[in-house]
Amino acid sequence: MERRVIEWLLDGEFISDEEAERALAARPDPVVPGIEGAFDARRIARDVAADLRGVFGQRLRQVVLFGSWARGDAHPESDIDLLVVLDRADDRWAEHKRMRDVLWRHSLENDTVVSTLVVDEADYKHALRPVLMRIRAEGEVVE
Repeated sequence: MERRVIEWLLDGEFISDEEAERALAARPDPVVPGIEGAFDARRIARDVAADLRGVFGQRLRQVVLFGSWARGDAHPESDIDLLVVLDRADDRWAEHKRMRDVLWRHSLENDTVVSTLVVDEADYKHALRPVLMRIRAEGEVVE
């Protein structure tokens, strides 16, 4: 978390490059022992995406992993955040209801929480909301 704050300060030009380098050097990336081997968030994301293709068919444009798993700072209790990009999403609650069973099944089978944010293709393409800007910057498209 401290490293992200330092990077934010640097991006906002609140601190110099040299100050950021010193601060980042003093705070190495945290090591989370064994979490990748025992728990594969990317595999779960791929499995969820495959099932969502069955739910939405051609309407599903893309699934993007975002949040701590995409950034690489996940811990054992981290949820799996997925952006679900549909051709259109006029009623986001109805879209969530359509995928509820898929999300519950994968959450229960993997002892985690799979959470989603639904957007339509046009919103994601233009990314005017801060959350979408961040997802476009740090997210990983799920194949």
